[in-house]
Parts: sequence; structure tokens; C-alpha cells
Amino acid sequence: MVRLDMAGESIMKIQKIDDPQFREAIMQTFSERDSPRRYEIHFTDLINCLFCSFQHKVLLDEPSDDRYDAILTWARGLAFDSVITSRISKKTLIVLGGAQGEVDMVFQGMPYELTSSLFMAKATKESDDLAGRYQYKQTQLRYYMAALSKPIGRLKIIEQAGQKHQNESLPGTREHTWQIEMTPLELSKERRRIIDLAIILKKALQTGRWQMLRDFSPITGDSRCASASETDIPICQNYLDTIRKPVMERTLLSSWRTWIKHPSAQVLMGVLD
Repeated sequence: MVRLDMAGESIMKIQKIDDPQFREAIMQTFSERDSPRRYEIHFTDLINCLFCSFQHKVLLDEPSDDRYDAILTWARGLAFDSVITSRISKKTLIVLGGAQGEVDMVFQGMPYELTSSLFMAKATKESDDLAGRYQYKQTQLRYYMAALSKPIGRLKIIEQAGQKHQNESLPGTREHTWQIEMTPLELSKERRRIIDLAIILKKALQTGRWQMLRDFSPITGDSRCASASETDIPICQNYLDTIRKPVMERTLLSSWRTWIKHPSAQVLMGVLD
């Protein structure tokens, strides 16, 4: 659009444009070969399908519109937990069985997992168990509880565009909180699961034997793993594609051979201090 002054002269020009260079620059910062997370095992790696976690560490992300949108969505949730956490307490780093995680907040002795959502279904908001949704976040909180040996934890979700509570017994905000309680035995089982999964993923990264990860696909609707519906047992679609397409397998192994030579990978594997 062009704006004109009284004499009909142009004084400013404004128009909607595309800005691909900006998107590419942002995505590049999330795809650096030396990104520390590529050479660490995090609790979130163990929640996802282990093959997808292997693939995510070994292969560099290709820039795409979908990748950029995923970064924006992630940043939206990160802004909420970062701002709130910085005002009350710092994130708590925990390490268990070679895997690590950062608890968003420990408040009144309880670990909190903080996240945000644009909309939440009414059934989810009114349910005691989130109507089966947010399994990824629930698992993440359980892992934190187990690693910290805390029997009680809370998942707090801010709904950005939803309506405020109409129930007089709840605060007039768009904040939704669920409390998870676990027995000592349940905490022990979760700790054992974290350790076992970390060992398996590390072994695959150590040897390049990605095929051993076939049956470790804790696929949830809100993880990055794509479930293959052609089988009775959930198997990652990315895994099946790699099995069936030799070019994908060659690319994965070639990338792994580069990945394993990196000094940080050598530290993870215990070769270097």
C-alpha cells in the first residue's frame, strides 16, 4: 500500500512480504551440529519413540515451514515457564542413570511441569485425568517426580485463548492444574524405566544399531513420533520408512558415523572425559 501526502507525493510504502532469510537464520540456530542436546540423553528423549530420538540426534533438521512452525509453538510454551520460573525459583537439573532433565519449578517441595496451550477441549478441562490428553507432559512430570523421589507433582497448563472458569469453585483465570500422586513402588518403577531406556538408547548411539530400537516406541498423540497403523503393535512410521528405503538407511548411517566422531559424542559414550 502506498500513502500519499496532500500534493499526491508518496511519503511511505508498506506492504506484506515474505521473509525466508529470517526463517532460515532462526532454524539454523536450532540445527547447529554442535548443539549440546545432540550429545546428551534427556528424559524427553526417553518419552519419545527411541528410534525418533536416535534419528533426531544423528540427523540435522532440514529447514522447512513445518519445522519453523514447530519452533514457534515450542517458543510460546517456553516463554510461559521461563517467565514464571524465573520469578519463583530456578530450574532444577536432575541426573539419573545417564539421563538428565530440568524441572520447570520446585514449589512447596513439589515438582511442577508448566506449559501452555492455545485451546483445550471442555472434556479435558473438566476431567480429573485430562481425558487421556497431554500424555507426554504427564510422563515428563512422573519422570521428574521419580528422579526427585517426590510422591506429589503438579501439571499446570495455561490456556491462551480459552474462556475463564465458569465454575465458582475455581479461580476466574485460564489456568488449569492437575495433581499427580504416586506410591513409593510406582516411583521406583519409573526410576527403573528411565535407567533402562537410557541404557538402550545409549547402546544404539554407541554402536549405530538403530534396528534394536524397533520395539521401544512409546507413541503418544502429542509426541513427534508417527505411528504406523498397518501393524497391531505400534511401530514408528519413521522406523518403517528407514527399513524399507535403502537411501534413508544409508543417510542415517552416514550421519551417525559423523556424529560418533564428535568429541561430545565421545564423552557421552565414555571414551573421553
